[in-house]
Amino acid sequence: MTLFGGVLILLLLAVTAACGGEATPTALQDVVGDQPNPTSVPVPTPTREATPAALQNVVRGVRIRAERNLLFLTAKAIQQDVVQRIAPLDGVSRVDFYLEVDAEPNSIVGVSPGSPLRLRGELMSLTSGEDFSPDEELAAIPGTRVNANRYGFGMAGSLMAHRFQVGQTFELQGQRLRVTDLYQAERDELEDSIMLPLSTAQRLYDMEGVVTTVVVSIDPPRKLEQVQRAIQRLLGGDQ
Repeated sequence: MTLFGGVLILLLLAVTAACGGEATPTALQDVVGDQPNPTSVPVPTPTREATPAALQNVVRGVRIRAERNLLFLTAKAIQQDVVQRIAPLDGVSRVDFYLEVDAEPNSIVGVSPGSPLRLRGELMSLTSGEDFSPDEELAAIPGTRVNANRYGFGMAGSLMAHRFQVGQTFELQGQRLRVTDLYQAERDELEDSIMLPLSTAQRLYDMEGVVTTVVVSIDPPRKLEQVQRAIQRLLGGDQ
């Protein structure tokens, strides 16, 4: 080692000792100069904007769903007088309403007068074409998948399902009903119910004056959102 090199090393050692140890690399320094304490900035609480009326899908417990040119209103109980106020709205071409009861062994559906050919918005077809007679309250139209064995028909204990026959009578909620027809649907799951006149279903299940499903047909379809807003105002009491 040359005399110059040795002197340079001694100078470096002296500088290090004077600084009290190794110098902190610039990249690792966390405080440079006199920095003020960082000010805590409160994070704003996110706010949820009010849903536009046209997009609300629940109003006072009534769920509203749009599909094609139809509006479906469902709830545990909808006052039937609401239906009467929906029918005259501009753009409404038809209103069907039902009382659906989740009963055993088959669900019961009370249908509005003149509309047994529609169930939950779907077109039904009758096997013999006979509709509910206006003056016949004790009538029933079972789906073709309803097993009549569960109502006392067919061989006791038989595993083979039997259809109801037109003219047969069976008991429901202590009332004797007559089968006036059977209905068929494009979707099998819709054929597991028994349709009754609405007033009969309401009386048998102590739900007079209320329905659970309303299906509103819109014509022309472009008025669907307009009708939906009008129905929301009716349900909300904003006359």
